Amino acid sequence: MPLHTDVDSGLQETTGVLRAERLPYQANTSGLGARLWDVFGRTYDLGFTCFGGPPVHFQIFHRRFVDGLGKTPWVDEQTYQELFAISQALPGPAFMKMLFAIAQIHAGLIPAFFAFLLWTLPGAVAMYGLSLGVKRINDTLPDPVYALLSGINAAVFGIIALAAVQLARKAVTDKLTRILVFLGGCSALCYDAIWYLPVLLLLGGIVAVAWDCVPQLWFGALQIRRRRKASDVPHRKLK
Repeated sequence: MPLHTDVDSGLQETTGVLRAERLPYQANTSGLGARLWDVFGRTYDLGFTCFGGPPVHFQIFHRRFVDGLGKTPWVDEQTYQELFAISQALPGPAFMKMLFAIAQIHAGLIPAFFAFLLWTLPGAVAMYGLSLGVKRINDTLPDPVYALLSGINAAVFGIIALAAVQLARKAVTDKLTRILVFLGGCSALCYDAIWYLPVLLLLGGIVAVAWDCVPQLWFGALQIRRRRKASDVPHRKLK
C-alpha cells in the first residue's frame, strides 16, 4: 500500500471523519485539528514531489483536488477554472495562490496557511542548503554536475510541455479562447517587457467580456424594440 494511502487512512481514523460521510465538494467544517489533519493528508507530499513549473503544478492540483484520485474531491471544475484565471491574473506565484485558495475554500484560513507552509518549507530548506554549497564551488561547475543539471532541465521541460497540453485540453475549450491563446503567445514572443504581459492579460479579459456581453446586450435591446413595435400595432389599428 502506498505511503500516501497509509497516511490518509491514519488521519481518517484519528479525526473520526470517514470518507463516505463527506460529499464531494463539501467544505470541511469540523474542528481546527481535524481540518489541519485533513489538509495535511492531501498536501504533505507536494513540497517534495511537485517538480517543474506552474503547468505541472496546476495539473497535479486538478488531479488531486478536482478528480480526487479515489478520494473526495475538494472543488468542482468550474471553481477550479475560476481560481486558475484569478491566480494567473494576480501578481506572484500562481500555483502557490492556487493551493492556498483551494485549501481555504475547503478547510478555512488557518489550514490554508498550513498548506502554504507544507509547500514552501521543503524547498526553502533545500535552497538554503544549496546556497551554502554554492559558496564553496568555483566559478565553473564540475563536468558531472553540469551534465546532471542539463539532463534535469531537459526532463523538466518535457514534463512541463506534457502538463501544459493536458491543462489546455480542459481550459481551452472554445474558438475564442483558442484565438486568444494563439494571439497571446505570438505577442509574447514578439516583444518582452515587464509591463507587457499584464497588458496582454487585461486585453484578453476585455475581449472575452466584450465577446460574451456586448452581443447579449445588443440582442436584448433588439428584442425590446420588437416587443414595443408589436405592442404599438394593436393601438394603431384601434385608432
